[in-house]
Amino acid sequence: MTAPVRRLVAADGLPLVLRVAPHPTPRAAVLVVHGYSDHGGQYAHVLEQLQANGFTAAAGDLRGHGESGGRRGFVARFGDYLHDLDAMLAELRAQHPESGELPVFLLGHSLGGLVSAAYARSRPRVLTGLVLAAPFARLKYPVPAWKQRLAQVVSGALPGFGLPSGVPSELLSHDPSWVRRFETDPLAFARANARWFAETIAAQGAMAEARVAGAMPTLLLLAGDDRIVCNAAARTLHAALTSDPEAVREYPGLYHALFHELDHRLVVDDTVSWIDAVLGTSAVPPGSRS
Repeated sequence: MTAPVRRLVAADGLPLVLRVAPHPTPRAAVLVVHGYSDHGGQYAHVLEQLQANGFTAAAGDLRGHGESGGRRGFVARFGDYLHDLDAMLAELRAQHPESGELPVFLLGHSLGGLVSAAYARSRPRVLTGLVLAAPFARLKYPVPAWKQRLAQVVSGALPGFGLPSGVPSELLSHDPSWVRRFETDPLAFARANARWFAETIAAQGAMAEARVAGAMPTLLLLAGDDRIVCNAAARTLHAALTSDPEAVREYPGLYHALFHELDHRLVVDDTVSWIDAVLGTSAVPPGSRS
């Protein structure tokens, strides 16, 4: 499925891209927020499955990613990502002006999980619920100390300075065909720049200090064999956001890129079932459930 592309403008004038798979009578809207070096075009299969289950679904490209504007992987302030989501959610709601207050969920993977969590903390009344898939609460993959120190030192003077991320693509998914597509995707990249690193580490610290549990319905999806991010830190992040610490699904043996694993349909099915429970209904249009 190729979702129609919408061209948006962020609050600071940066052009953004949003792919929308509308449903004629949606029960809710779901915005997929991708990870670092990733982009919304990688999630067409997820949008298709969500749409088939009665949702209007969308996937945008954060600034510096995919077809959106900005230097690749660069963000001046982590909060700029939240402004990107403001524009995307406004466009998503505009798809159904007749529906009034359509329930809205964020589904954030990796960096997108951290961005979504920060958005929920900053704008809790905007969302109905939150799904965090392998959120980037803390890095597990070992980064040399000299790289970390260098990024912190040069983030102010040379914010666009970048180095290879060093994360092997084969640690993302067990699906070799997807790994090959990702490695050759012209919209993906394999460098991390200094400002992005510094801003993201600061955002992780800020979220870790937010210890008061809220009432935001939040589902945590964990890759049981995640080599990239720390699952313990993800659980701490989840506990700081929700009053339901049991809303966790862990998939033994799966790698970090849950929505690009061989069992990705199960992950989306579990997401749909949880959203159904939050909405208080499992009703979908006849014959539409995948």
